[in-house]
Amino acid sequence: MAVDTKRVFRAGAYVAVLERLQRMAGHLLDIRQPVDGFDRRAGIAWLEFFCRGERQRREFASEGTWLDPQVISRRR
Repeated sequence: MAVDTKRVFRAGAYVAVLERLQRMAGHLLDIRQPVDGFDRRAGIAWLEFFCRGERQRREFASEGTWLDPQVISRRR
């Protein structure tokens, strides 16, 4: 499964990456209700979801249309 790292420029892009990672992990991640968005002025993309019943929020650098590689990191 490939991810086009140059096509992250609208809502749903980080959700698509997260859903793909979940499928690759055999749905072991228990991720529910993912939502993402962009704050272009602040240069931030964000991703929110529930994992094991706990709300999670991750923020990423938003530089043009490139995917921030931190999306696959476990760091907070």
